[in-house]
Amino acid sequence: ANTSFGSQGLSWKLVGGTLTISKTGNGTGEMPGFAFGGETTPWYDRKEEITTLIFEEGVTSISSYAFEKHTMLASVVFAGSIKQINAYAFYCCSGLTSVVLPVSLNSIGYRSFYFCTGLTSVTIPAHVTVVWHEDFAGCKNLQAVYAQATIPTVCKENVFKGIPSDCKLYVTGSSKMAYEVADTWKDFNPILTDETFNEPVTSDIKLYPSPVRDGFSVNGTEGEAKFNVFGINGAMVLSGMVSDHGYISVALLPAGIYMVKLETSQGIVTRKLIKQ
Repeated sequence: ANTSFGSQGLSWKLVGGTLTISKTGNGTGEMPGFAFGGETTPWYDRKEEITTLIFEEGVTSISSYAFEKHTMLASVVFAGSIKQINAYAFYCCSGLTSVVLPVSLNSIGYRSFYFCTGLTSVTIPAHVTVVWHEDFAGCKNLQAVYAQATIPTVCKENVFKGIPSDCKLYVTGSSKMAYEVADTWKDFNPILTDETFNEPVTSDIKLYPSPVRDGFSVNGTEGEAKFNVFGINGAMVLSGMVSDHGYISVALLPAGIYMVKLETSQGIVTRKLIKQ
C-alpha cells in the first residue's frame, strides 16, 4: 500500500526492491526536506533493500539527502515532471551505473551525484542552467557525459573533479565549438558529436524499455530493419535484422552506453541505448 509523506501530495511504496514515489494527493508534488544523513526519510531503515527507484508523474522535486548512500540503488527512472534535484540527493550511490536526467529538469543541486563511483554515463538535459559545485566529482568510472544544451551549461567549481581524463563529452554538432572554449567543458578530451541530438522529434521509432537489462524491442518501423549496436568507443558489438516490436537480446553485453543504428524503409536513425 502507498504511505503518504510530506505535505505536498506524495506517497511511497517499496515492493521487491523497487521504491516508487507517487503523487497521490493534493499539493505541489515537492518532496519535503530531509536531514543530513537521510535518517529522516521514511524508507531509511529499508534502504539496503532498494535497487530500483521510480518517480511517477506529478513529482516535481527530489529533496536533499533523500537517497544519500543508498549503495544498493542501481537504477533510477525519473518522471518528466521533475524540475529540481537538490543537494546530496544521490550522494555516494555507488551502485548507479547510468543516469539519464529528465528533460524537464532545470536545476541540479550541490554534490547531487558526488562520489557515485559506479557511474559510467550521465545525460544532462538542455534546460539545466547551472551544474553546481562538485556535482559529479569523484565519479572515477565515468566514461561519457551527454550535454544536450546548445549553449554550454554554466558549471561551478570542480563539477567533474576526479573523473577519468579520457571521459568523452557528447554534444550537438552545432554547439561543438562553443563547448571547446567554455569553462569546464573545454577540459574534456575528446569532445564528440552525438547524432541522436539532431534527429527530428517527429520520428516515431523508439526503443523500449529504457534503460534495459536483458533486451529491448523496436517500435515504429515499417517492415524489417537492419540494426547495428555500437559501444561508446565506436566498435560494433551486435548486428542483425529486427521487425516492428521485435526483441533484441543484449544480455551478454556489459553495462554501459551504446548506440543503435537502424536502417529502415523510413531512413536511417540512431538511438541511444542504456544497458544496466
